[in-house]
Amino acid sequence: MAQSTSGKRKDMDEVRVRVFKIEGIMRLKHGWQKFSIEKRGIRKDEVVERVLSELGSRHKLPRFHIKITAIREIKEDEITDPYVAKIGTMEKVMVYKTRKRKYMSL
Repeated sequence: MAQSTSGKRKDMDEVRVRVFKIEGIMRLKHGWQKFSIEKRGIRKDEVVERVLSELGSRHKLPRFHIKITAIREIKEDEITDPYVAKIGTMEKVMVYKTRKRKYMSL
């Protein structure tokens, strides 16, 4: 891999998180229902995988009951989901990792 001046890999410096709007239909008990979801991601295929996983888990649907009709990248001013918009304006997102604690038996 090519190295940049900061010592990081060059391809990691060029990563850009984009916002995608995914539209489609899903089969529920009473018939087919339209959906429209906005998700942040680096690539389209990663966002599609996340949408399929979340809808399948939330509505107990197999993947063949979810049909995606359109995927498009949207600009920051086109975002309608306030949660996605708020994450996009943040300068830093911190993730805390928890350690497994070893318990002593007395």
